[in-house]
Amino acid sequence: MKQIIIFLGVVFLFFYSSDSIGQKVYYPQSDSLCINTDNSVVISVPGYSCDELIAETNNGTIKYDDSCKYIIRPVNDTITQLTIKSKSNQAIVGTKYFKPLQTPDPARIVFSIGYRKGDVEFVIMPNDTSNVLKVLSFMPICNNNCKCNCLFIVMTYSAEFYSNNLLIKTFNNKGNVLSGEALELFNTFKKGDYIVFKNIQVTTVDNKIRTLKPATYTVE
Repeated sequence: MKQIIIFLGVVFLFFYSSDSIGQKVYYPQSDSLCINTDNSVVISVPGYSCDELIAETNNGTIKYDDSCKYIIRPVNDTITQLTIKSKSNQAIVGTKYFKPLQTPDPARIVFSIGYRKGDVEFVIMPNDTSNVLKVLSFMPICNNNCKCNCLFIVMTYSAEFYSNNLLIKTFNNKGNVLSGEALELFNTFKKGDYIVFKNIQVTTVDNKIRTLKPATYTVE
């Protein structure tokens, strides 16, 4: 019986399991695929070249990329079957079942403060006394159990600026970095002043738009 080696990657950690007909199959992270996401699957069967294999699925689409790599994109949460065949005689040489997963919402938001030179942003290090222009940015972070791509892109948000617990001004912005007048106001803030980020809309590889809960950054 032929040995099958498969690498599947939305992420880059790997482990191994066995397929449904008892052959060794190697996968990254889990027996999962991410819905509406391009999941990269590299198939290697000893005794077969890349051109001698065909991969099929019952959920969504699968297409050949290059170097034995296929892109599988499930469209719903139906248990997804990956079938590997010999191109010459259509004989099945391997079968694997996956549980499609939705990309979860971010678990938290992390802020970073720094300075900018041109288009490059730098994080301020401890004891940095440089007279630099501050940059406040934030990043939605997925929980540790996330099995799908958790790189979220911030689309839009509103920022409410509070000084001495009084609302000073509200800005509507795009992206995850304060800019323009909002940045100038941020540079005047003192310890204890804070900014409330609301109406935060993010997206990721599944193209679903999510609205996150408000997040607060307090000047320390």
